[in-house]
Formats: sequence, C-alpha cells, structure tokens
Amino acid sequence: MDGLLITENSNHHVRSTLTNSMHACGHDAHMTILLQLAYHLSDLCHLKHNVILIFEEAEENDGNTTNIIKFLKKQNYNITHFFCMHLWPNLDYGILHSNPKTLMAESHEVTIKIQGESSHISNNSLEYDALLAGTEIVNKIVDHIQYIMPNNTRYRFGYLQSGHACNIVSDNTIIKGSCRTLDSNELKKLQKQITFLCENIDLKYHTSTTISYSKGYHSVTNSPQIFKKLSARLPIKTITPLFTCESAGEYLKHYKGCYLLLGMGPSAPLHSPDFEVNEDLLEIGFNYYLDLLSI
Repeated sequence: MDGLLITENSNHHVRSTLTNSMHACGHDAHMTILLQLAYHLSDLCHLKHNVILIFEEAEENDGNTTNIIKFLKKQNYNITHFFCMHLWPNLDYGILHSNPKTLMAESHEVTIKIQGESSHISNNSLEYDALLAGTEIVNKIVDHIQYIMPNNTRYRFGYLQSGHACNIVSDNTIIKGSCRTLDSNELKKLQKQITFLCENIDLKYHTSTTISYSKGYHSVTNSPQIFKKLSARLPIKTITPLFTCESAGEYLKHYKGCYLLLGMGPSAPLHSPDFEVNEDLLEIGFNYYLDLLSI
C-alpha cells in the first residue's frame, strides 16, 4: 500500500522484495501503529469517546479524501477532535512536533499548454516554436520568482514535454509543476503575474498558451485551542510551517484537530531509497495515540 517507484537500498529484514517499489514515506509504519491501536481498542469494554480510525491511500494526491469526508458527514458523526500523526526525518527522536496554527502549505498543481505550428527546422523563423516559447516561459517564471522572492509561496516545474521529431519545429509543449503556499493572496497575485508573462511570450512567438490549476489540498491548519490542550499534556515542540502538503488539511477544514509529526532523529529524507524506520518508533507512536484518547 502506497509503494513508491523506488528501489529500496536497505539490508533491513523487512525491506521490499520488489524492484522499483518500496515504502519510502513511513506509511507502512503509520498503518502498523493504527492497526495496533485498533487491536487495543477492540479489547476495551468502555471508552471515554467513540473512535474512528482512518488510513487513507495516496494521501498526497486526492486518494479518497473527498469520499471519506462525504461518508462521515452522511453518517452524522459528531466528530469533536481530529488527530493525525506522521513520522518525520531529522526532527528530535521520539518527540512530537507541530504548530498552533498552520503546519503545512496549501497545494495546487499547474499545467501550462503551449500551441504553436510545426515546420521543418530549415525554416529559420523562430515564430510559432512551442519549444522555444516553453523554455522561455520556464526561465522567465523562475527568474521572476527569484527576483520578487515570495516569502510564503513555492512555485516550481518538474515536467516538460515538447515536439515529435528532432528536425521538426515543435507545435506543442506541456509544462507541469506544483505550487505550495502559506498565503493564498500571495499565490493569487503571483498567478496573475505569471499569466502576464505568458501573454507577452505568446506575442513574441505567435503561440497560444493556457494555464490551469488543480484544486489541490487546503493548508494543514491546526486548532489553536486543541494544540494548547495537547501541549499541556504531551511534549510537543513548535516548528515553523512546512511547504509540504497533506490531505489532512481537508479534514481539518471540517473538524477541529491537530496534525503531529513524530521525530525520527537524524535519518534519510522521505521518498529516498535509504529511508528506514526505527521500529521502536512504532510503540512510541502507539503510546502517543493512547494519550490522545484521553484528551
């Protein structure tokens, strides 16, 4: 579940046996902790609160968030607290970390499509060249962002595809990227500026460019009241907001709660072939969940 297209570089006894498939986010550990909690709860005769356990596949994309929230609403569950815990590299080992307000950024994916006209490269004209227009768009946007240095927004590209043959001027280019923001107004302003840059490049190359943004996830915004309540009972270190994103932001739009990061100590980053979880953290995470049940 939630395996990434990475070959695991580990001698661990539970390492992946498949090439190009491994758990590099800690989700297998999260599932283990949650299953142990379910096993523990099933043996209890009385609980202070009813408890709903959620493990959501593909939580960094819209795996099932919308459907799960619709289901919870349809059942009319009176959910008073929402908690989520994620293992996190290079934070103090075994300690919880969070923020009383925003912990993670709002996310959107961006797709830029450029339409030009194809011709043989012996034609010396640079007009209608969708490849040239695309590379200039990427460079102009990156230069512009570096010049204005937005404090609360990240806007980067990871995909560019153009053309069909090496001796034919490209008539189409697709650029894909991601934007993360801690300030929606700052992102809206940046989007307008990027649209203006693309319009000017279209005038230069006689191309036609469209920009679209996915819905993305809401920022992970904790309840200050619940954070304060947790801090009085648990050792939680306050950290600055992160530019990662999480579907938990959608749940926290509907339910007051807190997203917690469980420190792994010095370790390989998430999504890397060397990522490895110290199994002692499974029990530590489980015990923190037991503490949350009494909140």
